[in-house]
Amino acid sequence: MLLETEVRLPPQTKVHLKLVTSDGIVKMDGLVERSCVASLQGVPKYRSAIAFEHPFHMLDDLSAESSAADPDTQTDSASQKRSNRCNP
Repeated sequence: MLLETEVRLPPQTKVHLKLVTSDGIVKMDGLVERSCVASLQGVPKYRSAIAFEHPFHMLDDLSAESSAADPDTQTDSASQKRSNRCNP
């Protein structure tokens, strides 16, 4: 998962993420794989890649539902994925 924060999350940091959905709260443990500066405008923002300890398929389901609802997001998400990568 790609996560954008105002706090730097160094690689190998353990994280505990809580996602609040209409169905309830989902808790996930993971590890920061990489992190980079996403923006220096105003408050610095950091982009971190998180690898979770257990597979989490709910995000895939939500992504598929939103793509099916709006076909224009499919091409936008592909170009966004390319621009959201952290440079090594």
